[in-house]
Amino acid sequence: MESVASEVQRMLTELRIKPQHFRVSMVGTSSIVEFQAEVGHRQQEKIVEQWNRVGVVTEIVPFEGHRE
Repeated sequence: MESVASEVQRMLTELRIKPQHFRVSMVGTSSIVEFQAEVGHRQQEKIVEQWNRVGVVTEIVPFEGHRE
C-alpha cells in the first residue's frame, strides 16, 4: 500500500496537482486511492492513462461546486 501512495503522490507532483484531501486504504488485496483536487482536462487524461492497468479502477469525480 505504501508504494501505491508514493507512486500517486509522485504523479500528482509531476502534474503540479495539489490535493486538498489524500487517502489510501485497502479493500481486500486492492489499494483504494482517493484525493480531491482541481484538475484540468489534460491532467485527468494523464491520470487515467497512468493508472489504466489491470487491477486498477480510476474514477474522477468533478470537483466543481464542492466547497467546504
